Amino acid sequence: MPERDDPQEFGAASPLTWLFAEEGHGDRQLEHALFLSFTLDLGFFEAMALGPLRASGARVTVVGDAGMSRPDPRAVRQAGRSYLAGLAQCPGAFHPKLVVLVGQQRCLTAIGSGNTTLAGWQNNADLWTVFHGTPEGAPRAISQVSRWMRDLPKHVRLSAGVADALSAAASHLEIFPSADGPLVLDNLDRPLLDQIPEGPVDELRVSAPFHDPGAVALTALVERLAPASLKVAFQPGMTVLDGSALSRVLHDNNGELIVDDEARYRHGKLVEWSIGDRTFTFTGSANLSSAALCRTPAAGGNCELAVLSEVPRSKMPEGRSALPSEVASQRFAIRATRKEGPALFGVTLIDGGVHVELVRSLRAPGVLELSPAHLPPDDWNQVVDVPAGVLELVVHGEIAPGSRCRLVTVDDEGARAVSEVVFVVDPQTASQRPAHVRTQKRTTKPDELLADNALLEQLIADLVSLRVGLVGNPPRMASATRTPGRSSSETAGEAESWRSYVDRCSGRLGLPLVNFALGRRLDEETSAPGPKAVWSENLSGDDEEPGLEDDSAEDLADQAADHSENEQLHENPGSPDPARRRWLRRSAKELVEVVDSLGPIERLLATRLLLTITTMGAWRSDELEWFPFVATTLTALGRGEAPPADVEAQTGSLVAVGLALLRMHAPRHEQTDEAMRYRESAESIAHLLPAAEPDLVTEYSARLTMRFGGLVDTESVLALADEIVQADPMSDAVLALHEQGRQAHVDSPLVLHVTGDLGNPAIAALDAIAAVASDEVVGAWASNSEGRWTLLVWRKPDLYRVERDKSGLVLWRQYRLDRRLSPAALARARDFDLAQKVPRRALIQPIPDAVELIRMLGLDPTTPPVCPMV
Repeated sequence: MPERDDPQEFGAASPLTWLFAEEGHGDRQLEHALFLSFTLDLGFFEAMALGPLRASGARVTVVGDAGMSRPDPRAVRQAGRSYLAGLAQCPGAFHPKLVVLVGQQRCLTAIGSGNTTLAGWQNNADLWTVFHGTPEGAPRAISQVSRWMRDLPKHVRLSAGVADALSAAASHLEIFPSADGPLVLDNLDRPLLDQIPEGPVDELRVSAPFHDPGAVALTALVERLAPASLKVAFQPGMTVLDGSALSRVLHDNNGELIVDDEARYRHGKLVEWSIGDRTFTFTGSANLSSAALCRTPAAGGNCELAVLSEVPRSKMPEGRSALPSEVASQRFAIRATRKEGPALFGVTLIDGGVHVELVRSLRAPGVLELSPAHLPPDDWNQVVDVPAGVLELVVHGEIAPGSRCRLVTVDDEGARAVSEVVFVVDPQTASQRPAHVRTQKRTTKPDELLADNALLEQLIADLVSLRVGLVGNPPRMASATRTPGRSSSETAGEAESWRSYVDRCSGRLGLPLVNFALGRRLDEETSAPGPKAVWSENLSGDDEEPGLEDDSAEDLADQAADHSENEQLHENPGSPDPARRRWLRRSAKELVEVVDSLGPIERLLATRLLLTITTMGAWRSDELEWFPFVATTLTALGRGEAPPADVEAQTGSLVAVGLALLRMHAPRHEQTDEAMRYRESAESIAHLLPAAEPDLVTEYSARLTMRFGGLVDTESVLALADEIVQADPMSDAVLALHEQGRQAHVDSPLVLHVTGDLGNPAIAALDAIAAVASDEVVGAWASNSEGRWTLLVWRKPDLYRVERDKSGLVLWRQYRLDRRLSPAALARARDFDLAQKVPRRALIQPIPDAVELIRMLGLDPTTPPVCPMV
């Protein structure tokens, strides 16, 4: 972050940095958080930004272009309830990128090029100009942004509630005294190009991801600034431009093409010029297009926002110089188009129903469909017919905020068109500050969590949104032992950091859930009935009055009854109905998707919740869709650095329990997908198992034994952990062969011997090689009562086969297995001919490489194998 007296920062940090910095103050002074964007990913916003913003005390408003709205209803849970998700519409594109964070003590405004998406806030190379203000003073850009926010509703159509949010945020910005500084430019009344100073200039340098056909905007810019020389940055394969037109402009203006080979998509927009030793920049949202630079919204142009400033050094991308002809053949191609067809602009709660706004009226009648907030997003019901020609209507009835709405039409040929989803907005709750986010005690217990769809959905959303803010450095801290050269103060500092991290987790998640994650039994105080907390939202609170505002005695009695029913639901889950089964499965999938990015305590919590969900009937006993979920989650626990010493025992114990559950459903003697996933998981997390402790294993496995029986009890779990840690593949292979009904033992450290009544010794030996599942040298031989025997030696990628046939001849064969074929695949197929045979002139002639390997295994290649156990 820049210092407070430095108004500018170019692409040095994601907007998330500003959010976490504000949250880090801990004073919850933030009144408003406003985000304007072209494209908008509400799921990303909720996952990464909403938690820190609400923890900072902000009312949150997010606005995007109505024609580019593509929300994922599965990823969006709090729109319309915890924050206002709005849309904007103008003849061109609603294209400004603006962040406003404002409170009584400080404010921040940032104008740039990054959309409110993962790409815009992290993946792309974007440019931002950041302005800070305090009650002692602020750059004039902040007051200019305030005026623009007040003027915007006069020029751009905004969905319900957005104009009020803009006005309220502007009022707070206006309390900061204005000083000099860079200029904020907009095109509400005048084209941006007309506000750029006229030339001549020494050199003009431009970089933008999007130019217009015919290079119209660039030509106009050159005419205004009259540069002595021109440089244009071009990112091959990414910059959209008219190559022939750009070549002409460069040729006519002493131009130079700068090929920018930056791997990240260069999404920043830069117009820069030099006069003597002074450098000026024009940055913001405007591309090199006539819609952005040469027109106002009223004239069909975009709505844009920009900053004009003098900078100490050039911001032009570096790159190699190239001739204009290098882009001459590139043709103009539009990357993204704004969707046509039925489109909703907003749905807002009013007394007795909702007010529905359309982006444009329908040419033929349509239907408004609703997916209630408490149901999965695939459940849709027809609500009301929508006549042709109307832009708004009122729908009567009880509709919950956060519910999903869409518009459906059918054309004359029967083709069905469906609009993008919008979320029902409750203006009252969406515009309120979150109350007492830091001081409200969290008391939700695991049983309540797993019995209440909304609570678990909220926890998953908060695990995503808190993963950056909560995790920080704790995974690398709190080592149990001091290493040489480390001071006692360093060790004490790490311990303090760990305690701080645990406190933050307890404050955000609640002590009962932290105890559940850490395998602690809840004491009487923490397990006593209490209000169920939704971690990052208190929709009925305000800034002043803590506690229960409108609860009556009857309400509290109903809550107590609900609590009792939830406890009974967990104790006697029975067979869930299909809707709840789908919900449990979806929750399991979402836990898996977030676990890899979490801190140690949250990761334990997500893993234990996932294991618990497998016990609740989400899948029938013959269904194994949960298996890869558990395998992936366990693998995540072992990825990266070792867990902190404070949770080594918990991590090892929980991993041991999870592996026992996988082992139970992954037979040793079959090469199933489950068997392979089990082996991969066991290999990746075996290093965690020595830390497992019996008491923790007992706690973590208690619920699993109720459904899966003794194979996941404490004794079985610890025995499996010992087996994995010892990692004896030959012993494991013997066990696998026994499960197949074959008699086998280890003749020597690298040789298996299969005995018994064998019809085909070659297949029996192949089963043994497959059971070892190793890429190292290994041998297996089998014999029967008829005197036939086969010896197989495997060294990837070759399989050597030595055997005595019915006539008494000893034959030598060599097979080569490619990467698509393994010994296990040959064993399943029972067919050596699937492998490539290495041609040989005489099968009775020994193979030198095989002879060498047989000797290495301790066998005599000149005689049949001899079992030392006979």
